[in-house]
Amino acid sequence: MLLAKVWRGVSGLAAATIAKSVGQELTKRIYMHMGLQKTGTSSIQVMLASSGKALEDFGYFFPNLPVPQTERSSVWTSPFRHNCLAATYADFHSTFQPLTAPEHTVLMGAMRSSKYDPILSAEEFSRQLDFSRIARGLAGFELVVLIYLRRQDRYMESLYNQRNKILVSRCDTSFLGDSILTIDDMRQFIQVSGYDKIMNFHSLLKRIENDLKPISIYVRDFNRLSLRGGDVCDDFCSLINVDIDQMSRPRTEANQSIGNHVIASINDTFMSSGREAAKEMMSEINLRMSQGEDFSGDYKILSDGDRQSLLDEYANQNDELKRDFGVSFY
Repeated sequence: MLLAKVWRGVSGLAAATIAKSVGQELTKRIYMHMGLQKTGTSSIQVMLASSGKALEDFGYFFPNLPVPQTERSSVWTSPFRHNCLAATYADFHSTFQPLTAPEHTVLMGAMRSSKYDPILSAEEFSRQLDFSRIARGLAGFELVVLIYLRRQDRYMESLYNQRNKILVSRCDTSFLGDSILTIDDMRQFIQVSGYDKIMNFHSLLKRIENDLKPISIYVRDFNRLSLRGGDVCDDFCSLINVDIDQMSRPRTEANQSIGNHVIASINDTFMSSGREAAKEMMSEINLRMSQGEDFSGDYKILSDGDRQSLLDEYANQNDELKRDFGVSFY
């Protein structure tokens, strides 16, 4: 199989396309947005889910999951529903409900018979270890992969913050204690959760390339200085040649952070007054967040020295990333 590498700019910004000659034209193309987590994926999914008519005008659709035969969580019909499809192929622990075999067959048939090209979007796709499982599940389709990367130090801090936010939303105090908001705790979370296997981005992209064999891979740096218009939704639409002005943008960031000062305050309550007091405080914060109060803020963990040391760990891999996929981080 011939592999041709073509570097091209998107409005003067770096983007990479890897084009492959596949020998024969397949009948249907899938645009597969693979995340990563904490790279504006939720905002993109909200935009896609609320812009059905605009997408059709440009030849795309954002597939619904089949009507379930059994009770499903609210995710099934939400903008984040394709994570359930990713969970169907997952070779890691996913918290999303997978499709049954009949449901998977119905979804594949709907995508294949549509006159529009489907766009799938799920952070869980990028967590896959063996991408050939996804390739088998999507056999018969021509794949175009779109993926956003986030510099490793920022990615770790953002993932850790997201973990803390989720546990606060569940009023789960298991993460609280002396080690919270420390580098050691963050690194342990990254390792236990398997994200360390993603953070060598060059290796990740090579696995995607070798296992999925997409006809194109679009790789973008999730940084306002790199994104078209400084916005991930604008940038994504430019990749698929859709007019952003015809799309329905999210009114606010779809997955906001929670500041370290909030976590520290909860932990102080936990340490001084106990588990139930901390749970009560979490419940109050969750209520106020649901009413629109902003609890975001700084969530940095790394000092300048620690940050540079971490980046040094990934220097060689990031050099390979720039060489082979045309992406360098700000």
